[in-house]
Amino acid sequence: MASVLESVEWGKNALEFLNLIKMIDDDKPAIIYLRHSKADYSQVKSPKDGTLTEEGIQTSIEFGTKLPSEHRYRIFHSNYPRARITAEKIHRGLLNQNVESTIMGVQKNLIFSKSDEQKIMQLREVYDTEFTTHWISGRFNETEVESSLELAKENARKIIKNLKEIEAGSFDVYLTHDVTIIPLMFHWFGVFHNFPWPGHLEGFILQLYEEKMVYIDKEGKHELDYPHWWTMR
Repeated sequence: MASVLESVEWGKNALEFLNLIKMIDDDKPAIIYLRHSKADYSQVKSPKDGTLTEEGIQTSIEFGTKLPSEHRYRIFHSNYPRARITAEKIHRGLLNQNVESTIMGVQKNLIFSKSDEQKIMQLREVYDTEFTTHWISGRFNETEVESSLELAKENARKIIKNLKEIEAGSFDVYLTHDVTIIPLMFHWFGVFHNFPWPGHLEGFILQLYEEKMVYIDKEGKHELDYPHWWTMR
């Protein structure tokens, strides 16, 4: 069967991301933060309601069939349809290869959950690709747009809590958005990638140790100290 990921322009990067999984430590659980697949916004009033294109659906299924079969997977997603559908289709791909996979449902901190949605839309129209830079640098009123650092801390608390429930060799997969992945990489790892943002079905892999954290992205495998506030490990 022909590979959809090999036939689409952005699919090469998604396939390269899959190869990064070979770099994990099998003795530790792993966390994957992944951007949703290709979406269609043409039939909705608000961008948050965009759903997957047929290309997005097929690539998500194929992505699931290409995930390593020797692991167990739990899949969390944001409350936006494009992330939920990506999660469901990756889950389907995993089941197609008889891999143990469970959809855990919505995790609110995977996209803005404490912000004025209308205000965010207005700011994104004004700043376009610079929205994230302005947000991370604290230029917006935190009563309207939640702090990116607080979002990063909340995600850290959630992954720590979730990790207590899984074993070595398991994966927690978080289907989220580029606007979430960027501040997490900045506040967790000290890395900032300006536009172009992470592509569809791209993100990073994280494993946690007693005295260090190890993350894997397209630049390779990196070991570093925890942020000073990461006390819940």
